[in-house]
Amino acid sequence: MKPVLPAQLSFPPFDTPTASTLPVGKKRPNPSLPTAQSHDRVLRRRDVQHETGLSRTALYRLIAANDFPKQVRLSTNTVGWLSSEVNAWIASRVAATRKVVARTSTAKSRS
Repeated sequence: MKPVLPAQLSFPPFDTPTASTLPVGKKRPNPSLPTAQSHDRVLRRRDVQHETGLSRTALYRLIAANDFPKQVRLSTNTVGWLSSEVNAWIASRVAATRKVVARTSTAKSRS
């Protein structure tokens, strides 16, 4: 038997199983469940800390309080966060901050 080289292997994208990759008798995944986009990166903890400016403790406290996206299990001891979810969280924090600043500045200008 000839050995198969890594370049000869082809794998389907992990978030879109095909009929040939599904086990017999198994249903297709629920389409309403969130899936990773093909352009979405998985960020490790240090990358998330760098992007958000949060410490490790603050990050996990926000996750426990359901105020930050939950991590995705990659393997037994490895987790990551989807970059789109982290970026959406950052955008929501910026938007919330801008609304608070706009309200206080208009209240000061009226008095």
